Amino acid sequence: MKPVYLIRHGQGENNVNEAIGGWSDPSLTELGIRQAEAVANRLAEELKGQEMVLYSSNLKRANETAQIIGRRLNITPITDENLQEYRRRLPPELSRSDAKQYFIEFTTPAKNYRMYPNSESLGELYYRAVNTVSRILDDEDKLVLLVSHYWFLDKVIAWWVGMGVDDIKQRIFKLDNASISELTVDRQNERILVRLNDTSHLKDVGS
Repeated sequence: MKPVYLIRHGQGENNVNEAIGGWSDPSLTELGIRQAEAVANRLAEELKGQEMVLYSSNLKRANETAQIIGRRLNITPITDENLQEYRRRLPPELSRSDAKQYFIEFTTPAKNYRMYPNSESLGELYYRAVNTVSRILDDEDKLVLLVSHYWFLDKVIAWWVGMGVDDIKQRIFKLDNASISELTVDRQNERILVRLNDTSHLKDVGS
């Protein structure tokens, strides 16, 4: 199996503005655009000459990141709504402070936890991540690039390293904006996490 590259979107407006929730589908910030360009340049250098396919969440901050990467790599992103972030299912006009009135304190087991009354459970997120990535890998024989979101990618990596739905927590791994993580399978058919949260390409991007 060829490697799978997991890319978290660049900084979104919700990452810097406490009034904006990720469910309102915010765009990249100016820094987020520069981060996406840095990721694109890194991938262009690292994957030069390889056949690859690029998938992206349909949410703006991820799709904008993927469009920047796609232009640099000369490939068109494939948008898949199943690569979305954790589905809180809140009204898009609801601010982060207003959403607090609906927030549910964490309960165990984590797989049954819902952050808000109508949001998906963490277990549902886990299975959505597993099923979506499994389907993409079954359909593709090229190197796969996935541009998505923190909670989604966190559950993909958890599954890849052998964590079942009963083992998950809210957040397991550290995944910064515009980070690259890489998955592969070795000759013994063992799943390998090659690297996690690589942000070395961002050292000159600024803040």
